[in-house]
Amino acid sequence: MALQQSFTIAVSGPSTRAQYGQPVEIATFSFDEQRNFQTPGQRLRKFRMPQIPADLNQGFEGFVSKPDGTGAGPEGLTPVVQSLRAVDRRLLETAQVVTFRNNLNKLMETPYNNNSPYRIDVEKLDGVLYL
Repeated sequence: MALQQSFTIAVSGPSTRAQYGQPVEIATFSFDEQRNFQTPGQRLRKFRMPQIPADLNQGFEGFVSKPDGTGAGPEGLTPVVQSLRAVDRRLLETAQVVTFRNNLNKLMETPYNNNSPYRIDVEKLDGVLYL
């Protein structure tokens, strides 16, 4: 006998549709070899199409891992907030959520991913959620 799950989601209040649009870049930042913050993203390289077929072994000798080998580093969202302030201080006044893009991927994949646990710390400050 197969186990079936059912979920009910109750919504109250007026029905509204969320407006989605194509994401746009609003700020960039980067770190140098000593993990010093730089804005705009001066160290970011422009994307170029690879030559096909590509040698996937190329570039491993120059790889630099993150300090702890896992997450965003000890600075957390500080560089994201600094880069947003450098572009326009009002961005944080109108924001509802500030996060790394990968956190949204994790949240949206949760129903389909039972094998990779994760943890996202959340803080609410002045009405803005920081993930």
